[in-house]
Amino acid sequence: MVFDIIIIVVLSFLFLIYLWFKYRFTYWKRKRIPYIKPIVPIGNLKDAGRTKTIGIRLYELYKEGKEINYPYVGIFAFFTPSLLAIDIDFIKTILIKDFQYFTDRNVYYNENDDPLSAHLFSIEGVKWKKLRTKMTPTFTSGKMKFMFPTIATIGERFGDTLESMLWNESIPSKKTLLEMKQLSARYTTDVIGTCAFGIDCNSLKDPKAKFRMIGKKSLEKPRMTVPLRLLSSQFPNFARKLHIKTEHDDVSEFFMGALKETIGFRERNDVRRNDFLDIMISLKNSDNEDERITFEEIAAQAYIFFLAGYETSSITLSFCLYELALNEDIQCKARSEITRVLEKYHNILTYDAVTEMIYVQQIIDETLRKYPPATTLQRKVAEDYKVNDTNDVIEKGRNIIISIYGIHHDPQYYPDPEKFDPDRFSIENNQKRIPLTYIPFGDGPRNCIGKRFGKLQTSIGLISLLSRFKFTKSEKTIEPLKFSPKSFILSPVGGVWLYVEKIYQSTEL
Repeated sequence: MVFDIIIIVVLSFLFLIYLWFKYRFTYWKRKRIPYIKPIVPIGNLKDAGRTKTIGIRLYELYKEGKEINYPYVGIFAFFTPSLLAIDIDFIKTILIKDFQYFTDRNVYYNENDDPLSAHLFSIEGVKWKKLRTKMTPTFTSGKMKFMFPTIATIGERFGDTLESMLWNESIPSKKTLLEMKQLSARYTTDVIGTCAFGIDCNSLKDPKAKFRMIGKKSLEKPRMTVPLRLLSSQFPNFARKLHIKTEHDDVSEFFMGALKETIGFRERNDVRRNDFLDIMISLKNSDNEDERITFEEIAAQAYIFFLAGYETSSITLSFCLYELALNEDIQCKARSEITRVLEKYHNILTYDAVTEMIYVQQIIDETLRKYPPATTLQRKVAEDYKVNDTNDVIEKGRNIIISIYGIHHDPQYYPDPEKFDPDRFSIENNQKRIPLTYIPFGDGPRNCIGKRFGKLQTSIGLISLLSRFKFTKSEKTIEPLKFSPKSFILSPVGGVWLYVEKIYQSTEL
């Protein structure tokens, strides 16, 4: 008898949950907004995180939404109603025109228990605006020039590391198979570690260097499980009361300790290195109270600068090399430009020399179009918002998703989108491009503050390699690339395996 009652209670409970999901999934229908039919109980994210990355699944939904012929469509991220933006004018409204309604991202942070999570990417409202104002001067072109020599030196070491891997018993190998994603990550780890933390990470010499291992753990082994992510995104204040953190304790202790030690050393010994950390220290010690930032704020910004900078730039660099290996005519054209410009500057890589390498920049831009590391943008509605020329009202707190990957692969904006064509970004074509159809760094007031730095370190890495090596595809090169379903950014499964060959300028250009 008791067992029968338990069965009835359990079945009744499951039936009520099913009815709740069914009602929940009528949200957009009740709002009279076009939507893509969800599946109980997973919504529209079928296979996301299992066989395909969320960004690719949202790209599929973007294509489906285009056929509905409406500025946006309703979808369900699991059981959460979200709006997928389709129309470029509507996207412009969100990111720029009516930005005051869409200032925040739907990203959880916990400033008290997990200070590294309270960085510029995640914080909200007035706090974000004040910190953004303080941080903006950090990434001007003038500041990039100050940091350039440090990055260029590491770029030279990057080339030296590859060259050492091509030698066997003092005899240069004709062709060596190397995995370029991990090698590129060692380069960007050293760059970001030096500029953000003032520490020589030595990842190029030692692939198991502490900074490299800690960075990998942060990205590859997230502390939060899927249920915790859902809880924190839907009920952030409740999650903070439960002291839920986004980062591992040992990772936080390592970064906070390393930063405190470095700042203390610099302040005691009046050490200046013209890097990101120098600028942060000057803000920390500013006489202007409005400019001043705390140690915890420095730590959070240095941390996100490290994570975002080393992973996205290394992946972009490896995608660049992959496409150049498959398109040797483009590779030769880029190398010819590099050689010509370097000769003008007496074979010394300078900031001005990099800016003159227009075709190299086109290659990086086309790589970021075809393989945007961040495949999506998210914005949270600050208050009920009535969409112009419609009766639609988007409720406060609702999440709006923009598929960067979808826009970048839309044949309406980029004919034959799977073709790698740097000429899409020639000066002439840049002038013709519809605004907001190229947004690898987002756009508007909340675009990526570090985009100049990211492109600069990618450029230096690419120039350093192409000036010394030739890259060709191998039997281990995957065509077409497959992307890791577990990664939040676009990351190739199995790495990027290429043949690397030392070139000699007099005979092989």
